[in-house]
Amino acid sequence: MEMSESNEELVKRIATLERELAELKAQLAKPEKPFVPMPMPKYDPTEGMSMPMSAMKPMVDLINPKDVKFDPNAWARNRYPQPGGFGSPVGPSGAREPEVKRGSGLVDPTPLSQPPGIKYIDQQIDVQDAIDKAELKRRLGVK
Repeated sequence: MEMSESNEELVKRIATLERELAELKAQLAKPEKPFVPMPMPKYDPTEGMSMPMSAMKPMVDLINPKDVKFDPNAWARNRYPQPGGFGSPVGPSGAREPEVKRGSGLVDPTPLSQPPGIKYIDQQIDVQDAIDKAELKRRLGVK
């Protein structure tokens, strides 16, 4: 009989807890819109930086001077180190200047070798080995 009574008790407790849970769920407010996470703003270390106009004006005048006519194509015309075309350009004396040979930019790797100064360390080790060998002979009594 004890088992049936405890089972009935458990059933009642479970029913009570389920009823309380349903009441609490009903009390929760339903959100109008589903939650959508906002994207993280990009970090800008210069945000909010400023300087006084008296410091900024001379810099702006250097970038875009008022008295000089702006030429947007000047860089495109003057960027080549030598004129293009066939052959090398003619120099001021009328003779052709030698062509400039341009490499690929790759460099041969440094060959593997001993670091500088290793020969001196090897000499020191050889001298110490000779000293140790003479000391061992002296201790063992070998002539």
